[in-house]
Amino acid sequence: MTAARGSPAPWSYILIRYFMEPSSWKILIIFLKLGDHGTKRNMLRLTAKATQFGHRTFTSWLIESAGTVPIKRRKDSADGNVDNTEAMAKLVEDNSELIAPVDYNNIRLLTAKMHEIISSGTIDSPTWDLIRTAKTAARVYAPLGTFMSLGDHVRVIRTFIDAFRPTEVHGSANVTMSDEDDENIHDSLDELKRLRNDLKAYQDQLTRWGIKDDRIRRPLPRHVILSRMIIRFMWSAALFTLSFPGLLLWLPIFATTFYAVHNFKKTGPIFDTWDEIAQYKLIYGLFSGLFVWLTAVLFTWRIAPFTFILVPAFMWMTLRWFEDAVSAFRAYTALWRLLRVGKPTLRGMHERRQDLHSRVMHLAHRIGLPEDPESYFVKAGGREKGRVSDSWDSTRRYFSVRRRRKRDWNETLRLYDKVDYPDEE
Repeated sequence: MTAARGSPAPWSYILIRYFMEPSSWKILIIFLKLGDHGTKRNMLRLTAKATQFGHRTFTSWLIESAGTVPIKRRKDSADGNVDNTEAMAKLVEDNSELIAPVDYNNIRLLTAKMHEIISSGTIDSPTWDLIRTAKTAARVYAPLGTFMSLGDHVRVIRTFIDAFRPTEVHGSANVTMSDEDDENIHDSLDELKRLRNDLKAYQDQLTRWGIKDDRIRRPLPRHVILSRMIIRFMWSAALFTLSFPGLLLWLPIFATTFYAVHNFKKTGPIFDTWDEIAQYKLIYGLFSGLFVWLTAVLFTWRIAPFTFILVPAFMWMTLRWFEDAVSAFRAYTALWRLLRVGKPTLRGMHERRQDLHSRVMHLAHRIGLPEDPESYFVKAGGREKGRVSDSWDSTRRYFSVRRRRKRDWNETLRLYDKVDYPDEE
């Protein structure tokens, strides 16, 4: 019996599946038992939210050309009603040779399991403000320098989101946090609200000063701040000078991604656009980067065999130097802001943080988080990408050619830390 080959895979599908893997798209995976007959699948059908279709943009064209099936969401409909019958029929039709006979109980169990696995590593919140508060609580609970994987970092934030979620519900009389605390529900919820408000006020103050929680947790003498400022400034100046020639090659890529993201933010509300920014940067950065690479090779045609390798290598090293330069200058500006705050104010803020730390640790104990995160997360997990396991590993990876080591998973290529989100409207 000839094995079914299934649907042919277009090049755009291969590009998305093996190079981009956007986190906002879901791949429909069908597990099946075929007995003695094997079936070769060239393509598993992608699905994407319907709002990404029908636009005159490269991303929309790429999604559609990959054979992606549009899925409608309730929040995109004015009356909250959607009909995905046609989309589901399309998926069944495309996979008809694989899904007979169908055991819908197994499909439901598999879908529930996939949802559980994906949800455990995804930050999901009803409001941006709740995410901000949960991130602040996570930084107080597991401060800068805690050797933890990105997955553990996300799960800690998610746990605090779930803990603070009851404060989002109006009419606290109908809210039940747990069966054991039913008689103390009002007191528990009020304390939770106070902690959330205090964390918000604490983060608001840090944002106004432009400094991080770690600067409050471990106060520095003024002479130490001044000496570190000199070191950070000299190191950043050296790295900026070293990376300047290569930045000329990166400039078209930065400009393209900035323009694409700037225009994309105008296309809809923040709940529908902010979670797509990463894939827009990836797509437009990839193609503009390929254009710069090939253009550089064409302009150096006589030595093209060398520049074909040297140009991307030089661009990669430039990006590594630039990352460290931005990090060093960000530390310099943070130390400068710290000097401007003044010792008495910092002392009061430090006492305020100690009180918050005590309350956050009490909440962490109640919701089942480890009591000593700085010791626990060192042993948890393995050697995940970008993770450092100790002080020596952190120092060694600072000079790594492959990637910059991260002491803070919130660290990005900015001269400031992104801790605020836009208004909900």
